[in-house]
Amino acid sequence: MASILDPRGVYFGSRIISSEDSTEVNGKSLDVLPDVDESFVLILDDLDVVWPKYLRNLILMKKYVYFSQTGPSNETIKVFRDEDERKGALSFILEILKEVHGLYYQRGKLSGHCDVRDLLEIIHMMMYS
Repeated sequence: MASILDPRGVYFGSRIISSEDSTEVNGKSLDVLPDVDESFVLILDDLDVVWPKYLRNLILMKKYVYFSQTGPSNETIKVFRDEDERKGALSFILEILKEVHGLYYQRGKLSGHCDVRDLLEIIHMMMYS
């Protein structure tokens, strides 16, 4: 998914953690990122209940349907079911990430510090008002 959203590594780089990285049994946590300021962290997930401590960092996304099928000569064919260039779960998330990225650098230059959680609230208000 990251290679589709961010093929050049502009937004994520190598800073991706997955459920396999979590130290929590029934949830996910940022404790695998020691000394990271939460004001810099965005979380993409299709479940909010696994991030109870970090709801302000969470971009709740629609479940992305991705699976493989077997082709006529038993080769594996990857199928993207929810996506095209203009609509779909990943396209929607990419637009939010671009907005956060732009606002972050715009406000950071003005104030010297910016909290991505505040930016998510602003974007949420703009989208749903």
